[in-house]
Amino acid sequence: MKLSIKKLAFTALLFSTSTFAFTTQSYTCSTPSGLLGGNAPISEIPNIRLFCESLGGTLVLGPRNNGPVN
Repeated sequence: MKLSIKKLAFTALLFSTSTFAFTTQSYTCSTPSGLLGGNAPISEIPNIRLFCESLGGTLVLGPRNNGPVN
């Protein structure tokens, strides 16, 4: 029983890691005051776009990546 629980946990870890790896998007917001940028979950990109536009900026999306969210 312990072996199957370990296999299940390992499979869940692999799935969550691979899912995370493809759910981040790099972005840059060019504003009159300068640049803002980083990596964010794809689900947050609409909120980042609104925030960027509220600063008078333009959002440019980069590639999806395996980087951490920052």
